[in-house]
Amino acid sequence: MSEVVMIGNDVDAAPPSRAAVRELGRIEAGRALRSAPFWLGLAATGLYFLNGADGPAWQSETYQLTGSVAFGPVCAGIFVAAVLAGSRDRATEVGLAEESPLDEGHRAAARLLGMLAQVAIVALVATAVAVITRVEGGFWIGNGSSRIDDAVHSWPELVQPVLAAAFAGASGIAIGRAVRVRTAVAVGGGLVWLLGSVVYWVWQNVPMRYVAVLQVQPIEVELPVGVDPSDLPGAQFSAPGEFQDAYRMVVVDQAMAAWHDLYLASLVLVCVALAVRGRWGRSLGVIGAIGAVVAVVLQIDSVPVVQIGG
Repeated sequence: MSEVVMIGNDVDAAPPSRAAVRELGRIEAGRALRSAPFWLGLAATGLYFLNGADGPAWQSETYQLTGSVAFGPVCAGIFVAAVLAGSRDRATEVGLAEESPLDEGHRAAARLLGMLAQVAIVALVATAVAVITRVEGGFWIGNGSSRIDDAVHSWPELVQPVLAAAFAGASGIAIGRAVRVRTAVAVGGGLVWLLGSVVYWVWQNVPMRYVAVLQVQPIEVELPVGVDPSDLPGAQFSAPGEFQDAYRMVVVDQAMAAWHDLYLASLVLVCVALAVRGRWGRSLGVIGAIGAVVAVVLQIDSVPVVQIGG
């Protein structure tokens, strides 16, 4: 008499022991740390930092190029590795047998745990950036008499690349589990991440800066008609030039960066939900979707408004 083995598709079905999920997560972490796309992306991020710190051509350039946009290449590598990991059950390579105590949903959860190893390395890099830039003295922001040379990335800004890496991993695993053409999707998605770093200035415009994964700081705020930079002592400004006709106030909006952190964390929850599915997945998806909408609204509300008089 043959034995019938039931294979579930989400985390609702016959939950295995947490130890089994953790053990597979440990194995997946080892695979993640041996991933060539991840290390190539990390090396490219290092080159991005070196290029960005090689003398500014305009105010805020080094600040921008050593911020979250520099982590685009490593996020691309994480995404590629995650898609390949998430689609492993569909691949022709030898994987877990159907008799495994872990169904597809729990395997996806274990792979999400494994990707935390890569996210932890990104967190170490972000911490190193924070320490080095503070030791070196900071960056140039503002033109003319408003210029400062000691601006450093705020902690909400430094958290963003870590959350972006988590989003890259979670979205990659969710997509990898859903698609069959994994190589094309992995490469295409990786190129999108790279494009986000190459044309980073696109994300400075409204409304893109509120929803872009790699948010660019500082932002520039238009001055009302009749307001002169001398009316706002202590503020920083970008001067008129080839790409603008009037002065703009340059602001590192820490409140916006903090709410953008909430936005990214919410996107991570949505992607985790799509990866694991099931009842818990649906709950996480609803929480994440609500959090993302709230975070966008709060970012818009945080933008400073220049007013004349009382």
